[in-house]
Amino acid sequence: MLSQPGSAKDCRFSSGGDQAGTWWGFPCSSPLSLHQLPTTNSHPRIAIEKHILTDSAERYWLSHILRDSWRRSAYAPHMSRNIGSIMILIVGVAYIVWGALAAAMPDGLLGPGGKAILPAAYEGFTGGSWTELMQTSPMTAKYIILLYRMYGIYCSVFGLMGSAIAVTAFRRGDRWAWWTLLIANTVALGSAMRMDWLSKAIGPFELTEYVGLALIFGALAITIPWGASRFALTRP
Repeated sequence: MLSQPGSAKDCRFSSGGDQAGTWWGFPCSSPLSLHQLPTTNSHPRIAIEKHILTDSAERYWLSHILRDSWRRSAYAPHMSRNIGSIMILIVGVAYIVWGALAAAMPDGLLGPGGKAILPAAYEGFTGGSWTELMQTSPMTAKYIILLYRMYGIYCSVFGLMGSAIAVTAFRRGDRWAWWTLLIANTVALGSAMRMDWLSKAIGPFELTEYVGLALIFGALAITIPWGASRFALTRP
């Protein structure tokens, strides 16, 4: 308990030991012990035992010690979210660029062995020839190209939305943004990888899917909201 105003004498300050002396030049009475104990919301809890301070000492302690504890507890999660949002933004931009290229030139986007990804995927999955398909059934080939264009557009939209969440809600510390980015990117990139395996078409762009998923998991790992309540900290 803090003192009533005006009850001031010399005091001793101890933090792990009883070293005699005045506390920052403020008069007080009875030994003072400070212990920083962790709490569930990661803010230090400071216990003051059997001390009496003047009003000026109380104001000094509250304004400096509590402010400093807030800065220490909030700085690390804030920096982690900044770094994580940049990592996720890289993946989002890659989505946008690849999707735009796939929509613009679906039968010309680089795939495995220097061949375009769409013909390579068709031949890897069906065992047939893309050139033969274009000659014998051109409308079928055009329909496949149309579907691939739409796939590219959806990838660009997905990347745009993910980037927007990363630089706003995720960076702000909203818990729903963390879960949304985890589930959406895991499903999207995992599905794309599975498609590559089934079509036996893994080119240079397809390899970046593994890099992207690693970046997503890394960004979410350093901002994980469990335990220390790293998200949505409130100032004491």
